[in-house]
Amino acid sequence: MELPKMLNHYTKLPKSIYILFFARMVNSMGAFVYPFLTIYLTKTLSLDEGEAGFIVMLAITAHLPGLIVGGRLADWLGRKKILLLFQGLAAICLIPCAFLNNSILIPRLLILSSFFLGAAQPASAGYDYRFD
Repeated sequence: MELPKMLNHYTKLPKSIYILFFARMVNSMGAFVYPFLTIYLTKTLSLDEGEAGFIVMLAITAHLPGLIVGGRLADWLGRKKILLLFQGLAAICLIPCAFLNNSILIPRLLILSSFFLGAAQPASAGYDYRFD
């Protein structure tokens, strides 16, 4: 099978670029978690809309302090270490969610995972905003 000509430029990139590409794709698909979290909280756990909205808001806003912490740590410890650490911690938070049936622990793990994914984002973005 032959690749389209416009994709030929990307065939000889280093392996790490492909790994980062697929990691970013998976993380980007994680944005769909929040609408499903709302449905899960209201339909499965029988929370009212206000409680479900508050939990989803917490999950989304947990991302912001993660960005700040991750950016500072990436400057201090290096991007690779921070990316691996916080991506790993986010995965550790998400794996039990697959096995917990209708548990109120799932939203808490998703909030924590959102923080860790926010902390990994500055390291994977590759921007350097230091103003030293």
